[in-house]
Amino acid sequence: MAEIKINTEKLEEKIQKLRDLAQKCERIDVDQESVEGSGESIAMVTAIDKEYSAVKEGFRTLLENSVSFFENVRNSAAEADNKAADKLK
Repeated sequence: MAEIKINTEKLEEKIQKLRDLAQKCERIDVDQESVEGSGESIAMVTAIDKEYSAVKEGFRTLLENSVSFFENVRNSAAEADNKAADKLK
């Protein structure tokens, strides 16, 4: 079995950066303000708003899944280290 080396300090830094980015993303307001009118421009603004909201939601999901994945990597590495240490006792 190959040895996988993980710098846990760097991993923790990156996890925190992803969390910070997710919080920053949540603070971005993408909802359109009330727009009056009936022209093609209004329809385009509404369509763009919906697309931007979908992009924000997709990005948020990506960040959440990335944080979860890297936390699992960190936890698995810690568990493997603990098991290896127990074998040495």
